[in-house]
Amino acid sequence: LRKQGSITLVIASFGAALALRNLLLFWQGGTPRYYSDNLQIAIAFLPRRVWGGLRVTPDQFFVLYGDSYLTCPFAAVQHAFEASGKRSLMTVFKNDQQWDTSNVEFQNGRILAYDKAHRTPKMKHIDYGLGLFSRSVFEAIPEDRPTDLSSLYQDLLRHDQLAAFEVFERFYEIGSHAGLEETRKFLSHQEFQNSRAHDKSQAL
Repeated sequence: LRKQGSITLVIASFGAALALRNLLLFWQGGTPRYYSDNLQIAIAFLPRRVWGGLRVTPDQFFVLYGDSYLTCPFAAVQHAFEASGKRSLMTVFKNDQQWDTSNVEFQNGRILAYDKAHRTPKMKHIDYGLGLFSRSVFEAIPEDRPTDLSSLYQDLLRHDQLAAFEVFERFYEIGSHAGLEETRKFLSHQEFQNSRAHDKSQAL
């Protein structure tokens, strides 16, 4: 997140807030200069029976899959969302069945089909794991109806309210043993590269 520039981080707590806080402190460090002064207080928005009781900011927000590590440009994604005039945005990546099963038919900057259960040969892209939503999207959800994110995406697509942003760098995930190992290797390589860059800057 530090590399993304100016960004507001809102942590939605589902009972693991303390662990997430400690992870951020371990990863980012405790130095105040790494954090923005622009903080928004999340408000209780959905009851517990819908997505475990989501807390959102007043206007728009990202939804990131909990097992994902993504390197895409968050600011560019937000700009694309705002320019689209739609109520939601899905990031997509041309997966070609390589890292997981492709579930998005994407052409000329538009999502033509999205389905995690009924896939077709035309689906070359995959839901990358990062979405953007207007708060109004969730105002239409009945409080007593459990809602799945994929169903919500499909409904928004049917009503032409789902924009798209194509990402050209792969995703990493820790939801499987193989994915966790790949993520570890990637982060180790990144740490090595950052260390080398730091050493060179010190030498100069």
